[in-house]
Amino acid sequence: MKKMFKAKKILVLLMFLLSVSVLSGCTYFYPAEQKIYIPELIEPEKPDLLIIEIQKGDIVKGYLLGEDDQTFCEFVNDPTKTTFVNADIEEAYVKQIYVSEGDFVKEGDILIEYEYEFDKDTEFLLNIDKRRAELKYEKAVTQLEQGKLSSEALELYRNAYSTATSKLDEFYALEEKYTLRAPCDGTIVEIEGYSVSSNDKHNVTFQISNIEDGIIIIYADSNNDVAAFPLYIFSKGSKARISNEELGIEANAYVKYNNTDFKKNYEGYLDTIHGSNMVYMELEFEESSFPESINFNQTFTVSLIQKEIYDVVLVPRSAVEETAWDQYYVYKLNENNDLEKVIIEIGENNENYYEVKEGLEEGDKVLIR
Repeated sequence: MKKMFKAKKILVLLMFLLSVSVLSGCTYFYPAEQKIYIPELIEPEKPDLLIIEIQKGDIVKGYLLGEDDQTFCEFVNDPTKTTFVNADIEEAYVKQIYVSEGDFVKEGDILIEYEYEFDKDTEFLLNIDKRRAELKYEKAVTQLEQGKLSSEALELYRNAYSTATSKLDEFYALEEKYTLRAPCDGTIVEIEGYSVSSNDKHNVTFQISNIEDGIIIIYADSNNDVAAFPLYIFSKGSKARISNEELGIEANAYVKYNNTDFKKNYEGYLDTIHGSNMVYMELEFEESSFPESINFNQTFTVSLIQKEIYDVVLVPRSAVEETAWDQYYVYKLNENNDLEKVIIEIGENNENYYEVKEGLEEGDKVLIR
């Protein structure tokens, strides 16, 4: 009995030691039920491709002038066809001006009246001089009839009497000289030499011209290289486009004179226009595009056209790539809806487009990069 109890005791001890040995020597523990995480495969989104259809269009290259203070474009009177008129008097106080710039006047209309003071003393002296000359002439006629005077001497007395009479007539006509009238029909383009101060004496000059005799002038300060540069390179016959959005004017024109020809043609009038230190170019409206609403001293913006092509195949610059060998190519959508690389030959270009000479046709579809 004792032997059996002892054997059980030993068995229990061995099992305990075995358990401790297993637990102390175990390095890894595994869960009873192993779960493996397999990440879900995410299919990348296909980017939206920007495909456009090739169209035909125009490319016009040139210079835009007149939108800043570097260059100006104005419609002004042609000084060679303008009547410059002022009173044949010394400077005087202005009594009244009857016209303003832009008014149309007819021949004989009053432009200005000056203050005039009738000089009684001068009138008296001129009358005395005339009477003396008249008496001397009458006496000379009698002496000629008596044979005491030659006909040559009589002519001298006649001339003296005529001169004295003319001076008195001019004196009486002087008041009319202080009223200046228009010598011709036309538009008052400019009034020069007048200030509103009542303390100043003037002899005001009026410029009278016809609208159809106007000219378009582009000009810039000659010290401004950026502004002056286009005016040198555009020669006679170059095309231009003139516009004034506010007035609703848009018309075709061409270069009539560049700087050298302009200064030669208007040499005596440069100070009247804007000054001899300017760089000039004269434009002329095409005959059919002379606008009805045109008037003197209006300003414009001008596109001086250096090169123009019309109705050609155009491709956006953003669709064109360039190789290291100076070749140009695009990705074109083929019949299978696949993109294929196509070499193209380009021609003219502007800010947004290339002209395509070979490689693409109107209606082809290309990739915008």
